[in-house]
Amino acid sequence: MKNYPTAERSTPQERLARSRAERQSIDQPDEVIDGGWFWRRLQKKYARRVQKIASNPREGMLGSNLVLYQAMAKYVDEELRAWEELGDDVPVWSPGAALGYRLGPAMGFHTYPLDSFTDLMTPDEARWSMDYVRRLGFPSDICDRIQNIGALMVSGRLPRISLVTLEFNDCSQGAQANLWAAREVGAQIYTFDVPFEQDMQAVRYVEEQLREMIDLAVKNIPGVKYDRESEARLVQYQEIYRQGMHWQRKIAKLAARKPCPISGRDALRMPARQLCWQQSFVDYFRESYLELEKRSAQGESPLNGPEKFRVLWTATAPFYSDPFDYLEKRGCAVPAYEEGTGCATYYVPGEGKQFFGHELENPLQEEAATLLWDHWAGTAERRIWEVAMRCRQLDIDGIVHFEQGGCVACNGSARVMGERIESELGIPSLYIRGWCQDLEKHDEQAFQAQLGEWVEISTRQKEAKEQERGQE
Repeated sequence: MKNYPTAERSTPQERLARSRAERQSIDQPDEVIDGGWFWRRLQKKYARRVQKIASNPREGMLGSNLVLYQAMAKYVDEELRAWEELGDDVPVWSPGAALGYRLGPAMGFHTYPLDSFTDLMTPDEARWSMDYVRRLGFPSDICDRIQNIGALMVSGRLPRISLVTLEFNDCSQGAQANLWAAREVGAQIYTFDVPFEQDMQAVRYVEEQLREMIDLAVKNIPGVKYDRESEARLVQYQEIYRQGMHWQRKIAKLAARKPCPISGRDALRMPARQLCWQQSFVDYFRESYLELEKRSAQGESPLNGPEKFRVLWTATAPFYSDPFDYLEKRGCAVPAYEEGTGCATYYVPGEGKQFFGHELENPLQEEAATLLWDHWAGTAERRIWEVAMRCRQLDIDGIVHFEQGGCVACNGSARVMGERIESELGIPSLYIRGWCQDLEKHDEQAFQAQLGEWVEISTRQKEAKEQERGQE
């Protein structure tokens, strides 16, 4: 990435103004480019989507999607209103993968899960973002979502980020991109040292860092605090999250049924982290469960015919196509995504005794525990154990490893995990290269052909094994 000599650097405010002016004059001269740009775009998008689902829902779509999109529309309206009232003085926290989504709002922050925000981009928006950061020195072969995170942070299309927190044992490229962008926009920076151990000593160690980070934020960022009222809100938000996870885990149990009542698109949909402290988080997953339970009781399934094969999908997926519909038309169910809805290994506040052997002592320890139990924050051995456990729970026939370009966390352990699980459980793997948002690199026809060929071969092998067992 481009590294400017200190003497030549302008102030963060000057760089932010320059970014907005550049986009205004070059790319969209008739559109206002400011910190509300992203929210105005989403406001129009969700208004259209809510109207479309309410008036003409797609066949097979869960009705609970309307609850989700209405909640997202309300969230976007609130964020746009905050920008209109405070401008770049909105206190914004950009956290790592597992932290901040309850603690942030409790403190008065607007917490931005920027990786989730990039998922909401249209293909044209993603293309512009990648071109933008590449002009600043980003390599084009790293994860395209990481490139788009960098662009969102420095291009001026969101309010200026106030605080960035990092964990270098998760997505290392994401941490580096956030660190670079934080320096560009003049944000406060705090890096957590998250140990691999998952015990009470580790919980207290991370809790101590959380308190240090809180002191840094309160001293330097107007509008945020952590006092008794904040802690009471945190406890309330943790309870809301706990209720949402209750329904998610019930959905996960439904996924084990055959034929699978859950579509691959719904399995891939990760918990909406930006909503996880709001009642709509609970409402969405409760409505999803009730609807799926009803479908399952009636024998309904998204598959085109009988279920022949079922796949666990790992890492991520191409955002602008639907490989799951392609598989389901061929009798292949996708009941689970590695860390999607109902992932049984998420730490949930109140489960300290189950996960750490002791009840946790305060709300900040609960947040520390969440950080310690981040799916990507442990060793490859833990990832292997978690995926193998889900394969057993769901009677999985095969694993698709979507090898996202440039993803160290996913690709570094994919082959090791696949070989181990095939050795221990007899479950084959497909390793398929892909990109989430860079359509110039994604070949849809070749991608589907590789998927289809593997499923066809694996299904025949499964049927042959079943015939052999029947003859014994």
